[in-house]
Amino acid sequence: MTVQFGLYDVVDGERRLCGVAAFGVPVSTAVLTKPLPELRPYTEALVCSRFVLLDECPANSDSAQ
Repeated sequence: MTVQFGLYDVVDGERRLCGVAAFGVPVSTAVLTKPLPELRPYTEALVCSRFVLLDECPANSDSAQ
């Protein structure tokens, strides 16, 4: 299973694609179950496999706030 999200910036009502986040199953079940042993592998969580932003995005745009 994979899930992709487009990240958009909206300026003056116009949407512009400025990044993409792709999530998928990890290569090994241990990636998720070692830190979170209560998770059922491959069914309850995904890992971020790709995260890309345009260079012109403001500093720290990829940080959670």
